[in-house]
Amino acid sequence: MKKLLTIIAIIAFILPLSLKAQNEEEQKPENGNDTYFFLVPQYAIINGFRLDVERSFDQGNKALVFSPHFYVRNGDDNDFRTTDFNSLIGAGLNADYKYYLSDRQISYISVGAGYHYFNSKHNGSAWVETNGDEIMHETGEYSQIVNRVNVNALLGFKVEITDRIYTDLYTGMGLKYAMIDSQLSQTYFDEYMWQHAYSGVTYLVGIKVGVKL
Repeated sequence: MKKLLTIIAIIAFILPLSLKAQNEEEQKPENGNDTYFFLVPQYAIINGFRLDVERSFDQGNKALVFSPHFYVRNGDDNDFRTTDFNSLIGAGLNADYKYYLSDRQISYISVGAGYHYFNSKHNGSAWVETNGDEIMHETGEYSQIVNRVNVNALLGFKVEITDRIYTDLYTGMGLKYAMIDSQLSQTYFDEYMWQHAYSGVTYLVGIKVGVKL
């Protein structure tokens, strides 16, 4: 009998503590430090792929975003300028700092910078030096190498579709500087702001779709 009373007393002592701990755990607020993966579908227009990995901190009010880019393009060029384009490969990485303007974590501003590398192949004539004089070389396939750096500033809105699905709308401006290394007698893909060898001011607008882990 004493053993039974002892067991009941222990249960009576432990059970309220367990229920209290469980209740406190259920009421404990989330810290808001989440990880998101976003795809940027409009990059498919320029034969690119971009993945944004966003990690929030400071209770979700700030975030760091790392964005690897990849580009592969083959076949005829439809870029309003040349018909001797053969292929393109490229890769790059952007890093952005994002600051949310309210505790609701919807509207934000961000600043960032990035580096990209491109190698495009073209049929054309190349310049070569012979005894200090530049002469026109015979026609062949030559590479144009582009090393590009960029900075940008954005205003955006991250909208929750479901508990896990989000969309992100953004707009802003950027500045690109492309360093072109080529034997070709002319440069390519440097005339319009959406082209990879362009240098100058760019206007940015887009949509991202992603998930929260």
